[in-house]
This record gives sequence, structure tokens and C-alpha cells, in this order.
Amino acid sequence: MPVLEPNLFVSFPWAVVRLATYVADSSVPPRLLFGSVTLLTNDRSRPTGGKGLDKRRLGNRKRETVFFRRTVLTAEDAIQWYRSASPIGITTPVPSDQHEIENNLDGKPLAPSEFEDDPDWPTLGLPARSDLLFSVGGPEDPAPFLGSGSKSARIHRRFGDGSEFDTVTADAAAIAFLKRRLHFDLAD
Repeated sequence: MPVLEPNLFVSFPWAVVRLATYVADSSVPPRLLFGSVTLLTNDRSRPTGGKGLDKRRLGNRKRETVFFRRTVLTAEDAIQWYRSASPIGITTPVPSDQHEIENNLDGKPLAPSEFEDDPDWPTLGLPARSDLLFSVGGPEDPAPFLGSGSKSARIHRRFGDGSEFDTVTADAAAIAFLKRRLHFDLAD
């Protein structure tokens, strides 16, 4: 896994931020479950950000909800946002394209949290598992074509302090909902 270089933003101009949050009810702020930043190589065009957010109620509960939002920022802005999160505060990211900003969603406070990085910062990983390189093809292979190491996106993941994880991971439908959007099984 490569370590950040001083000229990182030349190779990776754009970043996709995936954010999953949990809300117990409307009286408390959302809590970060999971966040990731995927740095896109300069040979890829800027992707469009997501529209609004996706949500999934937990089981038959009326209040408990899991939310997902995908935003696109410059790599520099994404890293600055991502690394500024601390136990005293974090906000939702604000897209770089002014037309993609949604005032009711972006720049809003999340509940304070401790964080766990995967892998340890500033190491970045590749978005696909390394065993895909040796088992290309077949129904279980979601990414059969991987670029060369220098042209692949890089990713870093950050988990919240684990509060409410048990509530969310106990709901198989919520886990399936998040897995399709995060490209990661939160139950693992």
C-alpha cells in the first residue's frame, strides 16, 4: 500500500466520499458509522456526485434510520475534510461543485466520535481485494479488470467509535442496503 507523497494531488485530482450515518431519532444528531475517501487518478474524468441521500429504516422501527450520501470533492478538499474530523466534531462533507451542494445535507454536524482508521493513516489501500488479482472472472468477482498499480484509485476508510454498530448490524436488510453503496460489508 502506497504512502502519501507530496505531489499526491497531481496524480489524484478528485475524490469520492462515501458516508454512512445512523440516526436513533430526530432528537439526536446523526452518528458516523463509516466513511471512506476514494482518490481517483488524473486519467479519470470528474464523476458526478450523488443526488440527495439514500435511507433505510431499521426493521419495523419508526425512528431508527441508516443514511448514505455520496459526494465528490477535490482530493485536497476531501483529505482536509476527512482528516479534520476529531472526537470534538465532524460535519458532513460539502461537494466541490456548487451545483451539487444540498444545504439541508452538506456541512451539517454529526455526533462527536472517536475514529478508527483502516489502514493506519497515511497509508492508502487499493479499492479491490488483492485476491481478485488471482481469481479473475466468475460470479463472485465484482471487479474483473484492475488497472496497473500506478493508475488505480486509492482508498482510505474511517470507522466511527462503534456506537450503534450492534443495532445496525443486527438488521440484515440495513447491512445489504449499505453494502451496495459502500462496497463494504459493515457486518464484517
